[in-house]
Amino acid sequence: MSLFAVVDVETTGGSLEQGSRITEIAVVVHDGYLVHEKFSSLVNPGIPIPPFISKLTGITDEMVASAPAFTEIAPQLQELFTDKIFVAHNVSYDLSYVSAEFSRCGIDFTTDKLCTCQVSRSIFKGFGSYSLSALTKNLGITLNGHHRALNDALAASEILKMLVDYQGLQEILMHRSPQEKKNFRAAELLNKLPEKAGVYFFTDSNKEIFYVGMSKNIRKRVARHLSVSRSGKSKKIQLMLDDISYYETGCELLACIIESEEIKNYQPYFNRAGKREIQYCLTTLTNKNLPAYHITEVKNCITPVLKMFKSRQSAEEFLDKHTEKYQLCRCLNGLDKFSSSCFYTQIKKCNGVIQKKESEQEYETRFQKSLSSFHSYNEDIMIFLENDYTADEYVVLARKNRSIGYTFVRKNQTEQTDLILSRLTMLKSFSDANIFFESYLKRKKYAKIQTLNSNC
Repeated sequence: MSLFAVVDVETTGGSLEQGSRITEIAVVVHDGYLVHEKFSSLVNPGIPIPPFISKLTGITDEMVASAPAFTEIAPQLQELFTDKIFVAHNVSYDLSYVSAEFSRCGIDFTTDKLCTCQVSRSIFKGFGSYSLSALTKNLGITLNGHHRALNDALAASEILKMLVDYQGLQEILMHRSPQEKKNFRAAELLNKLPEKAGVYFFTDSNKEIFYVGMSKNIRKRVARHLSVSRSGKSKKIQLMLDDISYYETGCELLACIIESEEIKNYQPYFNRAGKREIQYCLTTLTNKNLPAYHITEVKNCITPVLKMFKSRQSAEEFLDKHTEKYQLCRCLNGLDKFSSSCFYTQIKKCNGVIQKKESEQEYETRFQKSLSSFHSYNEDIMIFLENDYTADEYVVLARKNRSIGYTFVRKNQTEQTDLILSRLTMLKSFSDANIFFESYLKRKKYAKIQTLNSNC
């Protein structure tokens, strides 16, 4: 679970370069939904507080005279900040002061950071001002005693909560900025990776998985992530990366399938495209006593699946091209409404079976030809693939009742169908797994293939 340390500091004014110091600090430990802990303390800055700053904050020299110096509360603050994301409204300001104070104590303070002001600008659009006082007013958040550290930190934590409620925790985490690592362990991380097919996981300093990838050569692919790059995403991955774990799959196909499964399992925020589920599929039905194609949601499909899509739009675009290629009826395929004066018949892109300009038998023959271009997503089948980890073993992927499973068998066990099926590890994502499975069948790089009997 990600924890945030929402911080606000009050200072003597001016800038760090001019010798400005902290006069009050507050930390609100938050998980994005609830407050876990609160800390606040006045801080003796060791220098006078200018009158206009005292008027603004209400903090006077007399109030801080008996307050602890930052060095006295540094251990407690360091514990509060450990394994948390540093959050503030205008985070660069607050973090620069906290880092400077830690530095005076001989502590090298590094942390991931997130700015509620910056994130609010990108999500809560249209406000004239994004200052703490203006934003809290626009969002309906109570801010009493502005320019006192705890009040401002609590207000910032309320803004954080509203951002998480509105956009989701993982999306908000996408906005955090890791601090530069002085000694990035690229060589150390790469040396422990195999040059084999498999799935790898990038974890941050909180041991959270933020990216899942796959490759037929894990070390080579990860080296590309860690190489010098101008890509903002690659740079951010490098900054966030603390460790890499992996497991070998023995072949590229299984790596593709398991990567998709793990992305949906962990929902890493750098795998946004892979989180989308397959929603729609193309199947067949009878329309006006003629064969036709039909787009439906995967969850509602009870007939054989011909092709799968992540959106209705992509399904309609594919069916539009397929219908034109084989001069099929757009109305029968649900792309247009039935009409006695069909535009596509007039421009010779449809032979007019509905208008009786073509015989039903001729149309059915052409439809069956178009149907033969599809592979079946419903055939029960096993694929045997060479295992790049050991020469004596096959990686087996099997489809049974539209579900995909995998196992590993010795090469002398390939005819023991019942044994193989009993050892399968079944995958949850039927649709994505089937797409990879069908794609691999077309490549014909399998060592052996076996069609299963319906009674297996």
